[in-house]
Amino acid sequence: MKVVFVLMKGFDGCGVSRFAVEHQKELRRLGHECDIYSFNKKYSRANSHKDKDVKYYKNLTDVDFSKYDIFILNSYEKEFKQEDLDYYKSLPCKKVAMMHEIIKQNYGRIPHLWDWIDASDIVSSFSGEMDFTQDLIKRNPDAKYFSFKMAMSDEELDRLYQNSLNRDRRNALIYYGRWTTMKDPHRLLDYKEIDPSLDLMCLGIERSMGSFWDLASGPYSNRPKAPGFIDTRKKFDDVEKPADKVNILPPVDRDLALQILNEVMFGASFYRLDDKRVHNLGNRMEFTQIEISAVCMPVFDKSWGE
Repeated sequence: MKVVFVLMKGFDGCGVSRFAVEHQKELRRLGHECDIYSFNKKYSRANSHKDKDVKYYKNLTDVDFSKYDIFILNSYEKEFKQEDLDYYKSLPCKKVAMMHEIIKQNYGRIPHLWDWIDASDIVSSFSGEMDFTQDLIKRNPDAKYFSFKMAMSDEELDRLYQNSLNRDRRNALIYYGRWTTMKDPHRLLDYKEIDPSLDLMCLGIERSMGSFWDLASGPYSNRPKAPGFIDTRKKFDDVEKPADKVNILPPVDRDLALQILNEVMFGASFYRLDDKRVHNLGNRMEFTQIEISAVCMPVFDKSWGE
């Protein structure tokens, strides 16, 4: 079987990209052909994915996708091109449209989303209870739909867990992940204000206007001088991290980030939604939550756990 994942938004280094990478590794392990194609927009977080095999394109229509049995549309282009949609419709393979966005505010911004959905044979999201899936069913009660979970091999989880045993750890908490209000990294600043003696750090926060306004203010916030991407232990150790601050560090190589988490007691991801939107969480975990759980004591939001 020949499968292709296509990231029309680009390889952004978030869970959408990781989803494709993990499936590629597993499908290849099982003897199938699997490629990943991405629009050639580059993101700094993409560097955190070491074991990826991604091909980049400038124009979707320049790539011959006719050889594949399954075309998985894993993310959608920010600037709609009618010729791309027409090309997608013309492909004879099975076409699967994935929806990784979990709130209407986000998937509602995707240009011509329902045209892409209508051109697909199968549609998949995290849960049948999500707003997106309910909108899908209202528009097309006969739509072929299935829910999916995050992909990660048992061998990888076991390796991470075994590597975490019998370690000396310092009493510290690290927020692990990118910046988004949905994961609430600002909570570490609140913790520090309650107890200034706490050892707290954010790992993986890109430099964006949103993260600046959310995390740059207050007496305990420290965004130290650091490379835009930390890929060696020396670069991490060279960053000044005063103990009286919540040190907010940029994206970090995944293996290095897990090594750092292996040295502390607690890892955090406060992934949550308010009561009116909590049904959109979709009974799933983020990749960062899975990895935190494998290497240290996880600290998650109460509403997510419920």
